[in-house]
Amino acid sequence: MGLPSAGPQLALFELTAARFPGRTAPDGEAMLLEDQARRRWNRSAIRCGLAALGRGLSPYGLRGVSKSW
Repeated sequence: MGLPSAGPQLALFELTAARFPGRTAPDGEAMLLEDQARRRWNRSAIRCGLAALGRGLSPYGLRGVSKSW
């Protein structure tokens, strides 16, 4: 039996880290998702996270997740 895929866990880390630049207010306080500056999200990290997620999901599962972003 092989080792389980780390893709989903890596995806979680990448997708969470992608939001770091846009999730804090100028005073350093955390912001709600609806108030975050999405233009400041790291698009490269989002692509990497979705790719890692794809290694652990079927094509249909990946399509559903990617449409939610």
